[in-house]
Amino acid sequence: MSKSIISLVLSNATVSKVDRECARTGKSRSQLIDDLLARHYGIDLPSIRFSEIVGMLNERMAMLHTVSVLQDVADNAVEFRTALTYRYQPKILFQIQFSMTEQWLTATLRISTRTTSSALLSLLKDFFMRLDNMEVLKLHMARREGMAKSPLPEAMTVESWGRVKSMPSDLGRAPVTAFDGTRFIRQYRFNALETTSEEVADLLLNTCKWINRSLNLYFGREEGGPGFEPSLEKLYFELMKANR
Repeated sequence: MSKSIISLVLSNATVSKVDRECARTGKSRSQLIDDLLARHYGIDLPSIRFSEIVGMLNERMAMLHTVSVLQDVADNAVEFRTALTYRYQPKILFQIQFSMTEQWLTATLRISTRTTSSALLSLLKDFFMRLDNMEVLKLHMARREGMAKSPLPEAMTVESWGRVKSMPSDLGRAPVTAFDGTRFIRQYRFNALETTSEEVADLLLNTCKWINRSLNLYFGREEGGPGFEPSLEKLYFELMKANR
């Protein structure tokens, strides 16, 4: 969206309140005033959508006992930390960052760990390949059988966004998760004209809960043993049932 440079003359009392709100939200004066006027006139600015979704996600995440929500994050992002049910309980960081192009709102999910263990990274690569395959299979089945809308948003295929290059030796043919050497990355795209901020927040919350529970299921089954896929499928149907 194009912008214009203008000069405003405001009372000292107004400027004082604007500055206090800027300090609270981390926004500049221009951004805060732009957002306030846009809300007043019903203009759907990207920054407003980001703020709404981030606020809802932070509020919902804070209610989950196994999650630690991180503060002082950019206006267009949310971050939280959880732990794996693995030997030394390594921390896993989830970050969702938002961007918008025309009517398309994109959420980029990055999942990372500070581990330097090659064994753990190899297990995480195996996990995401198997998770991707399960999600793609269930999506195809749902389309074929005309099932109700999934509680999970459809992740974009890596080939369709290509911002992070993943070598074949990284994640092989995993269709929706890329690996850049330190982070596992997915992208989700929503039509901002047809999807409310609350719907986006709920879908992304379901996604994070699904991935987090699947991770702990994987590492709780002798690191992805033969019983992982049947248990993952059961978990998927539990999610479907809970969101009917």
